[in-house]
Amino acid sequence: MNQAELKGPHIREAFYVVLATLTLYLILLLLIARNDPLTLLLAEISIVLPAIIWVRMRRYPFRAIFRLQNINPILILLGLIIGFGFSILIGELNFLIQKVVPMQRDVLEALTGVMV
Repeated sequence: MNQAELKGPHIREAFYVVLATLTLYLILLLLIARNDPLTLLLAEISIVLPAIIWVRMRRYPFRAIFRLQNINPILILLGLIIGFGFSILIGELNFLIQKVVPMQRDVLEALTGVMV
């Protein structure tokens, strides 16, 4: 299926969806700025919700717009290996940076409050 056959949004429509997403996300962050896991979940849902609503309203092909095709299992395995390697690398890099420039106490407490 080439680009001419795919019935999808124009660039202006995509811009409006991105603008709506950013606006909704910022409004949620400003209105409910707490260290609450439910608030974080609502903010995360607000990232994909405008795009899903737009695709459903315009009756675009859902699988084609979001590129939900089958993935080769070898690519999944390679992605897991690379992701695991990068997580170790980034963890060590963070450890070295924290030795030189420690994180501020209030930021550390806020992160600990969200994780627990």
